[in-house]
Amino acid sequence: MNTFHFNSSLLIKGLSPKEMGLKYTSCRKIMLRQNEKLLLLSEKEEIAIMILRGKISYKTKNAKGNVSRLDALYLPWKSELLLESHELTEMMLYAAPAHRTTSFSCIKFKDINNNPAKSKSYGCKKDNTFRHLYHYLDDSFDACRLMMGICIGQQGGWCAWPPHEHGKQREEVYYYFDMGKSFAIQCVYENLDKPLFVGMVKEGDLIAVPRGFHPNVSSPAGKLSFIYVMTARIPDKRKFMDLSIQKEYRHMKF
Repeated sequence: MNTFHFNSSLLIKGLSPKEMGLKYTSCRKIMLRQNEKLLLLSEKEEIAIMILRGKISYKTKNAKGNVSRLDALYLPWKSELLLESHELTEMMLYAAPAHRTTSFSCIKFKDINNNPAKSKSYGCKKDNTFRHLYHYLDDSFDACRLMMGICIGQQGGWCAWPPHEHGKQREEVYYYFDMGKSFAIQCVYENLDKPLFVGMVKEGDLIAVPRGFHPNVSSPAGKLSFIYVMTARIPDKRKFMDLSIQKEYRHMKF
């Protein structure tokens, strides 16, 4: 592994921004056994959590409820969140520095999926770039730096196409899940002659993108499926389409 590519065992330990070659984003995978509790303290950070497996009860100062697979939680700074698992549970946690007060939010996948403003298709089937995105923490969500969503591509298809970059505006991480026995090829480069990283990724891998273009493509054995998390370098400057497309491919549909 290197400063771009990290496997599941490293994620369970947790990764700091420095370890990933980033400035603001930290992340870790959390596994809870049945009836296990976990207290999270956000302190000076905001936190976004994506549930990948299992069912969990949550409780904050002013809210409580239940979440399950592909639901998400957002925790503001200076807050506490108590989690209790009802079964074996897996989740990804992302954190970034915060500078102001926001509100706790429980985000249900069914609500995202049924909202045309948050469940969107990109690319085109003709070019094999069609993919569907679920925008959980989008431009309109009240957060300081974090943006989060899920991207599902086609079998053997490309995502993050045409190649684009937003290194001055936002750093990003991809976490691959639901890949089964398939794999993908992830590229990170500033120019095609000297790529920063080109490699195989599979279920449970994370890719850090501090800068550069970052397209990826799945094998014919399965679809690309990943959580994307972007972190704004300037607080509150969170625009999904604030990016630059590689000039050679600007004629292609985003």
